[in-house]
Parts: sequence; structure tokens; C-alpha cells
Amino acid sequence: MRAAFVRPQEIGGGDGVVKAGELVDATYPDGASLSGAARKVLVLLLAKAAGDAWKDREFCITKGELRGRHKGNERLDKVLDELQRTLLRVRVRSPRGQDAVQVAAVMQSRTEELSDDAQSLVYWRFSEPMRLIMQASDHYAELQRQAVLAFDSRYSVTLYEQGCLRYRRQHPVWHGTLQELREMLGVPSGRYRDWTDLRRFTLEAAKVEIDHLAPFILTWQEFRRGRAVERVEIQFTPKDDNARAEAEAEIQRSRVGRKARRTGAVETVAGIAPEVAAELARLRKG
Repeated sequence: MRAAFVRPQEIGGGDGVVKAGELVDATYPDGASLSGAARKVLVLLLAKAAGDAWKDREFCITKGELRGRHKGNERLDKVLDELQRTLLRVRVRSPRGQDAVQVAAVMQSRTEELSDDAQSLVYWRFSEPMRLIMQASDHYAELQRQAVLAFDSRYSVTLYEQGCLRYRRQHPVWHGTLQELREMLGVPSGRYRDWTDLRRFTLEAAKVEIDHLAPFILTWQEFRRGRAVERVEIQFTPKDDNARAEAEAEIQRSRVGRKARRTGAVETVAGIAPEVAAELARLRKG
């Protein structure tokens, strides 16, 4: 894990975060799911713990780092509570070497300083199953912290992580049934029962953001039996150097105007005509 952490720091200018592949592919039991805010906080915790995240020790982070652009801490307790109580379902090998599923919490415990000051600290300890998964993993997704924080849709964060895990592979594809897609995305139970709604509010909403900010393009293909969609294949295609550089530049820009830049709706201010400039100069002189 230390080696996985060093690579994005050297290549990504210190903004890289590594997340074990098993955690990227984790699903949520009983229809539970992490909100977009909780997913982002988990990435921030992994970034803070860095290459030592697998160790049995306590880490700390300021409330200012966790709350980001939000001024108050009122949302922070709810997000941390959500992260602490939500269980992950992770594919592992059993003690006798068989395919198995481990269900575990992300955090074992946390301690918060009572002050609302941005420099007050939150201490936390990852759960033992989480630490063992990170310690044993041999494949990691290299995430860019600023990219994760830039996404608005919770499904954009999830699919961005999936893409970062796969887009450098020879076959950069995720595939599964509709039920497996729901589990991977963490779609709450009972929501988007129709494929049209599921596609519109998850894949299509995420594609708009990912194609704008990620180093890859998101596409998918539907496989049907008759009129019913049975299986979906999602592909993460690497961008060329110019497109990747533009995505990186957009991440560094202000969030203000991002949607307009994405849709091409930004207005360009025309140059001032010479006669208008002369009249303005005359008026300034009185």
C-alpha cells in the first residue's frame, strides 16, 4: 500500500489518493448506500491516512478539511455517523481459500473535539476488517482528490472510482446484471425500478460530469432479452493527452461557471470598438 500511495504523489503532484480495489468494488447490504458526501469524506480519510491506512492506529484530520467549502459543521456529524454505521460487503477469500463475502464497518470508532473551529480535530480508527483488506490488496485505484470533490452526483463518484480502477487495463470494462449494477452504484432499494430511469439518473447523469473531469470517457452497452435489459457493460476509455490535460485544467478552475463551460454556454465578451473606447476615454477626462 505504501508503494501504491507513493506513485500518485510523484505523478499526480501530491493530490493522489489510493483506494484498495476491493473497497472500490464493495457493495452495500440491505439496500443501504453511502451518500455522495460520505463517499467524499471516505476519500479524504484515506488521503489523510496515506500509505499507513492499513495500520492499527488512530489518525486525525481537521474539521476544516472535512467540511470543504461548507462554512458550518452541522452536516459533518451526520456524514460521519453515516460513514460509521454503513456496512460494506467486500469480496474476499475465506480462511480455507474459498470465495467469500465479508461484511464490515468502515470505521471502528471516532473522537471529535467539541469546538466548531476549523482547526478542531476528528480522530478515527479504521475497523480491523478494513485494515486487513487494505493490507492484503494488490490492486488499487489512483484517485485525484480534487476530482472526487468536484463531482455533484453520488453516482459520478462511484463510477469515477470504478474507472480509475480499470481504465489503464487492457480490457477496461465493468459488466453485470441490472441488480449487480444497482448494488455497485448503491442505488437505494425501491428507487429507479425502470431501466430508463436507472440509466437517466445514474449513468447519464454521471457521464456528463465524468467526461468533463476524468482522464477517461464513460460509455455503456445494453444487452437485452426481447425488450428487457438483462445485462450492462460499462467501458472506461482513456482520453488522449490533450483531452486529459483539459480535464486536469478544469479541475483546477473555480466551480463557478463549470456547468456553463461543460455545456458550452459560456458567453464571450466581445472587444470594445475603437469609437466606443474613444468616447469612454473622453468621458473619463470630463
